Amino acid sequence: MEEVLDIYRNSPDFNDKIARYQIEHAAGEKGRGTKYRAHSCGKLKSYQLCYANDPTYGHRWCANTDPEKKPITSPLGFVRRMAWFLKNQQEKETQGSVPTVETGKTNPQAEQPTEEQ
Repeated sequence: MEEVLDIYRNSPDFNDKIARYQIEHAAGEKGRGTKYRAHSCGKLKSYQLCYANDPTYGHRWCANTDPEKKPITSPLGFVRRMAWFLKNQQEKETQGSVPTVETGKTNPQAEQPTEEQ
């Protein structure tokens, strides 16, 4: 809860009481207990809120058009894949193998990703 509030604390119109209320309801902690999920990528695209191809905010995983690779279908999927990738990057440095994002398996022959990837 506090981590989410910290994201919004620097907003000029931040109100702790209102933000806490909205976060608690979105998480299902208050009210009827409904836990809300993030919209799918398709829904965000329909609202023109998808930044997959944006040069500043986009990422190559979101703009994936390769049918051989598992597509990301929601913002949470992107966050989970990135968290997995970063965790395995640390393990790779100690073991000498590179995780592949698409399969979740390590490939000792794979090139290390560059900063821009």
